[in-house]
Amino acid sequence: MIQNIPPIRGIHNANASARVCKSPFNNKLGVDYLKLHMIEKERIRLLNEEEKILFRLEFIQNRQKDIQAYVEEKTGQVQNHNQVIKKQQAEKIPPNFKFMTIDY
Repeated sequence: MIQNIPPIRGIHNANASARVCKSPFNNKLGVDYLKLHMIEKERIRLLNEEEKILFRLEFIQNRQKDIQAYVEEKTGQVQNHNQVIKKQQAEKIPPNFKFMTIDY
């Protein structure tokens, strides 16, 4: 008679006993906590990325200011040079250099 009794599923089955897991949370709560954890990690990553971008933006703005100051300085020098040349041409004063021909 003992031969006709099917084995009890779960305890005698090694695969079933390996899959049995006791948890204080049901599956829905576990998924919700996982989502909250992933969202928190994403928030921290975005905050770090924002700090890096703001630092880079500050560097770029400072570089733009330096370039603008340099361009304004050089533009003023060129304008002054052009005014001197126009004044010399108006007064017909020869320039400070001489033209020489070179025979080869």
